Amino acid sequence: MKIKILSLLSLEIFLLTLISAETTIPGGTISGTWTKSNSPYNITGNISIPADDTLVIEPGVEVEFSGSYSFTVNGLLKAVGSENDSIHFTASTNWMGLSFNNAPDSSHLAYCIIERSTYGGIVCNNSHPVISHCSIIENGGGFPGFGGIGLINSNPSISFCSIRNNEILFNSGGGISLENSSPLIFNCSITGNYTSISGGGISCGTGSVPLISHSNISGNEANTSGGGIAVLNGGNPLISNCTISHDTSFSGGGIACLYGSYCTISGCIIASNYATNEYGGGIYILSAVGNVTI
Repeated sequence: MKIKILSLLSLEIFLLTLISAETTIPGGTISGTWTKSNSPYNITGNISIPADDTLVIEPGVEVEFSGSYSFTVNGLLKAVGSENDSIHFTASTNWMGLSFNNAPDSSHLAYCIIERSTYGGIVCNNSHPVISHCSIIENGGGFPGFGGIGLINSNPSISFCSIRNNEILFNSGGGISLENSSPLIFNCSITGNYTSISGGGISCGTGSVPLISHSNISGNEANTSGGGIAVLNGGNPLISNCTISHDTSFSGGGIACLYGSYCTISGCIIASNYATNEYGGGIYILSAVGNVTI
């Protein structure tokens, strides 16, 4: 009987150890492998992956930031979860998001949840990661910063993602902001995002030629123009087979093409959008030089 009791106690202690296992990351450079068995990882300082190093994050890992700390990726990041076991980046209050700076093209985020960053969920500067099956939610709101995703000189592949309830203040692109960037955006849901300027769902700025297809862009809001999508300053998106609906803005409830911009729209449903000043509930075009093809 004593042996059985001791065995049961040992098993309970072992299980409690597994349940309560956690790892504290105090800040600085990181690499190696983060495992579910050592999760959650509590981040208590700014962290970065050096240019020549790799960090692999296994399915089911929880990464929780205890303050406004950043995660900078100069090296290779492989954060690939699974459909039933996502990787979760979050904070008890807020953090500064994932920033890819001159990172290798082979960096990959899949089945990740990225939330509660005040600087932007994912920011890419001259980086082209693969982003798939991710939920990017409730990021942004800080200044300066971005909303859900901010791209500068970057051409990532973004597919099967939910980008929702993000916001950006005093800048454009609540869901996704593009400057000199030409990503592939495929089969994504971009909903409930907000900006105080232009492009509640997507802002397509200077030098950007994104391919946006088979996506749902709905329920977004912009204070000035382009509740769903704003095309600005010579941007040139190709938008195909998308549903753009229930978006709101001062002008161009669904889409606004402004200031010498170009845009090709094909096979899309643009419905039930609203412009508060009555100019372009569905599409508003104010372009001295550019060209819009529908």
